[in-house]
Amino acid sequence: QAAEAKADVEEEDDEDESKKMSRARRNWLVLVWLLTWWVPSPCLSWCGRLRRKDQRIAWREKVALCALILFLCCVMIFWIAVLGLLICPKQHVHTIEEMRGHNTADDALIAIRGEIFDIQGFNHMGVNSKYLVDSNYPGSDLSDKFPLQLSFVCPFPGMDPRLALSPKPEPYTDTWLHDHRFWRHPGMTQGGYNYYQYRLMRIMRENYSRGKIATEPQRVDMEGRGVGMPNGMRRYWSIINNEVFDLTDYIQRRGAPFVVAPDDRSNETQTRLFLDDGVHDMFQMHPGQDITDRWNRYFAKRPVARRIHYQCLRGAFYAGVVDKRKSFQCYFANYVLLASSVALTSIIFFKFLAALQLGSRREPEEHDKFIICNVPCYTEGDEGLRSTLESLATLHYDDKRKLLFIICDGMIVGSGNDRSTPRIVLDILGADPDLDPEPLSFQSLGEGMRQHNMAKVYSGLFEAAGHVVPYLVVVKCGTPRERTRQGNRGKRDSQIILMRFFNKVHFNLAMSPLELEIYHQIKNVIGVNPAFYEFIMMIDADTYVFPDSLNRMVSCMLHDSKLMGICGETQLANEKDTWITMIQVY
Repeated sequence: QAAEAKADVEEEDDEDESKKMSRARRNWLVLVWLLTWWVPSPCLSWCGRLRRKDQRIAWREKVALCALILFLCCVMIFWIAVLGLLICPKQHVHTIEEMRGHNTADDALIAIRGEIFDIQGFNHMGVNSKYLVDSNYPGSDLSDKFPLQLSFVCPFPGMDPRLALSPKPEPYTDTWLHDHRFWRHPGMTQGGYNYYQYRLMRIMRENYSRGKIATEPQRVDMEGRGVGMPNGMRRYWSIINNEVFDLTDYIQRRGAPFVVAPDDRSNETQTRLFLDDGVHDMFQMHPGQDITDRWNRYFAKRPVARRIHYQCLRGAFYAGVVDKRKSFQCYFANYVLLASSVALTSIIFFKFLAALQLGSRREPEEHDKFIICNVPCYTEGDEGLRSTLESLATLHYDDKRKLLFIICDGMIVGSGNDRSTPRIVLDILGADPDLDPEPLSFQSLGEGMRQHNMAKVYSGLFEAAGHVVPYLVVVKCGTPRERTRQGNRGKRDSQIILMRFFNKVHFNLAMSPLELEIYHQIKNVIGVNPAFYEFIMMIDADTYVFPDSLNRMVSCMLHDSKLMGICGETQLANEKDTWITMIQVY
């Protein structure tokens, strides 16, 4: 019956809470559940030991926040690093004019049928990069120096092996000997025979390739219409799938320009045309245009013919790719990145200007507000604690209006210490070593029996460098049942002791025995009404504070009533001692 009553009370509380819940809160919880539905509540209860519903909701909210932060980080990375590449893919290209600037031994590029190669370190069959540089080849188009076997790259049925796009090679060169053999034995291509130029180009592409020749679409269109060309002659080149193919010589000479054959020409070919008439007409009727759609429609039902024709165009008539570096999408991508960079840089710059202290460093006005200096400690040693407490005592602030509120998190002996942390603190403050107050109960952070905790309260005056400052020490000693880490509940618990106490002071709520004793010590022993304290300065037990820090922080709070908290600039006292401390500074 008690369990049923408890469940009814919880349901009523949930109903009351849902009635009070704002619309924004409901929407936020819906989003939280959408992001964390994959973690069932029973798993959190048993594996995560989150028994209460509010604990599970808090866990889900934290995970949802982390997921949203990760998503926003991914969006930012996508905006900076990926979006520009999607809008304007990076091109490894040079125009013919740009190629001419790469004509030195340290920067030697050549072009071969629309492809760019870096010939530094080139060495093949006695021809090396030094020979090519001495021959003034870098920065030039050397397509004629690298002839190809036309019937190999254009394997049309009945293709005459003597047809060529370049003149006959010089006699007795490796290329000439190959062509001589090939004309006598056309079947050499069968069985995967690697003839000379094909093998050489494969080596070049594998080891020396540096990109493609790029041509702006405006230039393709203008020269296709004969604008800027000698005698107004058209250049028969067109664009297919952003690739440029030049059939000018083929169309003007009605087929392959040259016939490479041995001295006996009795069986010279009757026709030099080998491309499909439809492909020939596409380039002749639409020079300088993008004929991709016409190409796709023409070969829609002939995939094999399309593959062979593309292989032929790519191997024999390739002139490079379309230069998109000056296109609208690339300018747009650059301006988007530039605008983002300007915005981020401006934010950093204006924050930097706002952080500058123009003029001399003025001392803050002295204030008369009552201040709590809270120091939670755990396993710190004598040297660190003494430095912290003395720096607080010597602050440039009225000694009577500041209170050192030290909370020792358990009867713990830190590594390297010969006494417990509470004993070290009390010895530094000069407390009577024979004084042993009665432990008093209070509610602590924990589960089950660990919610009940006990603590002792000490108070007095701390003298340091001519300053006399009141102090109050709370030593969490734990219940008599605790045998290890007595009273230890964590730093958060130590801070909540102080915050909960002042919450009850200002709202006149019922207090625990420990809180009543703290109230008595502050009001009757130290002589200040706890309700007078308006600010709390929280620092770690290993931190040294500058003498003017408290006055400066209080001045900021009084100057702007909207401020609810301030974080001071934290520095390392031993920043140059080791490389680890230098990393911490960074």
